[in-house]
Amino acid sequence: MSGHISSGVPRALAVDAWWMSADAEFDAPDARVKLGQVLASRTRRRILLLVVLVALADALFFQHAVGISIAVFVIALFAASVFEAERSRVGWGPILVLILGVLPVVDYVQFFSVIFAIFGLIVAVAWHRLGVSQSLDAVLFAARRLVFFLPLGAVQSIDAWVKTPSGEVDVSSVFRELIRNWAFPVGGGLLILSLLVSANPVLERLFANILDLDFDAQRFLQRVFFWLGAAILVWPMLSVAADRLQRPFGPQKVRRAYGFGLNATSVSNALWLFNGLLAMQLIMDGAFAISGELPYDMSYARYAHRGAYPLVVTALLAGCFALAARPFLDEGRWLKPLMVLWLALNGLLTVASMYRLGLYVEVYGLTYLRMRAGIWMVLVAIWLGLIAWQILKSKANGWLVLRSFAMGITTIYVGCFVNFAEVIARYNVDHKRFDTWYACSLTETSPTAFLKLSGTDACYTPARRAKIDGWRDWGFREWRVTRYVSNVQAKGASHENLSR
Repeated sequence: MSGHISSGVPRALAVDAWWMSADAEFDAPDARVKLGQVLASRTRRRILLLVVLVALADALFFQHAVGISIAVFVIALFAASVFEAERSRVGWGPILVLILGVLPVVDYVQFFSVIFAIFGLIVAVAWHRLGVSQSLDAVLFAARRLVFFLPLGAVQSIDAWVKTPSGEVDVSSVFRELIRNWAFPVGGGLLILSLLVSANPVLERLFANILDLDFDAQRFLQRVFFWLGAAILVWPMLSVAADRLQRPFGPQKVRRAYGFGLNATSVSNALWLFNGLLAMQLIMDGAFAISGELPYDMSYARYAHRGAYPLVVTALLAGCFALAARPFLDEGRWLKPLMVLWLALNGLLTVASMYRLGLYVEVYGLTYLRMRAGIWMVLVAIWLGLIAWQILKSKANGWLVLRSFAMGITTIYVGCFVNFAEVIARYNVDHKRFDTWYACSLTETSPTAFLKLSGTDACYTPARRAKIDGWRDWGFREWRVTRYVSNVQAKGASHENLSR
């Protein structure tokens, strides 16, 4: 290598810049990388965990009724994600979130309990990958990123593997090494196995049964598709990186807030008009309630349907209007009082809807839909109260959104532990108009309905009793109802309330 020193260049830089010389000789890296070097320990660990989890999913779910098996799989998937992650320390936060998520599905498998189990797992995994010291906002953002990554994680991993630059793996070398290392062990093992089979009648019978299997191609294809689906869902939980879940740095794009034609004058005019309309409606409802007579000889069913649900929608739209008009409430003296009055009138409108629903239930009995409508009306009334408090205390919209979301999630979560079938059945049994046909659909989780209808021909089919075939489909509520019904039938005694 010829030396050349440029004038004006510091000596230290000239010495350190030896690598800029075109005559420098480098040891060219070996382009042939063995398979064991390409598949790092983490990748091998992920593939092994993937195989184990897919096998566990097959044992728990394939052609089996679901129950506590969902909780078992969710816990196993979280444990595998923790084992594979860079940080092995698990804080109490992710564990608590996971436990709260799986508790509803342990009690009773239904739509919302499964949703809580899934999102409990997602939040726990995201929180563990980020670290226990992260804020709640960062954890929720990471959980949202993980939700969007789930359907794409397996595809992105395959795409990254396909787009690996050529030359990193010498395929012929890999296969030659594979044959060289495994040809003798496999061949010798087959020879020894054949000798053992000829000498051992137990092995001979076992292999005879294996070779004499009745192959069901349709079931096999279903199982293969199940394995592929399970692998696609499991892989993102194992392969997601912490940097993918973090909030991006730098200035974020600010979305424009649209005014929808609102200004201080239009809000003031709307509040005067809207309050007048609601006052008229409340006066008419109050007159009907005091007189005890329905207008124009209407039935209770028609009166409830004409009023209960539309009035709740009106109250919900009123809350949305209050949120949209909030930026203009400080531009006029009477805008805040008018808005609070507007929310109060809508709260009274919701109470009127609950009154109509109560009349309907008193006449026709209780159902799932009517109970859900009642819960929804209570939530709307509380939400309107939160909006009024936000306006009076000048709270930000984020304050309201967070509390509204927490109120809704808490209500649904608590509802997962309530045996609404038993509540409905007990109310309807004591009701003057017992709907036998509807009670027939409640017998699996309502001991009241089952004990009243069992042994009768009131239902098209015999009253169905909660059935647990094995530990996979075990659920606390079905187990409790089954045990309670058995004890009552054995003793012949009257049963107590089992509405939890």
